[in-house]
Amino acid sequence: RTGARLSIVSNISSGGMAYPAEEILRDGLMLNQDEIFTVKERMAELCINVCKTLDRYGINYGMLGLDIGIDDKKRLWIIEINNRYPHPAIAMRANEMDSYYTVLSYPLRYAKWLAGF
Repeated sequence: RTGARLSIVSNISSGGMAYPAEEILRDGLMLNQDEIFTVKERMAELCINVCKTLDRYGINYGMLGLDIGIDDKKRLWIIEINNRYPHPAIAMRANEMDSYYTVLSYPLRYAKWLAGF
């Protein structure tokens, strides 16, 4: 998401807009394809590490929503972690329907993993 002009929040309800991550990184931060790939890999690694850390402490969620910010030096920042069934509708708003349907299946995949399958 991106925030409304001059806003400090990116909430859709506050005028923010949803875009595919690649588009924001390319157009907003002027990153090239290699940089975009690297940033997306770092974002995925950060999210996985957060989930693994929560699992190690016995905190099991079927789905998490991680709000990650990126600054002009390409540093990643965790803004918040939503654990009360975050809805994947943001993917629909960004016209990422494959992601939307994939995310919908994650609670079942996670339950399958917890059960040892």
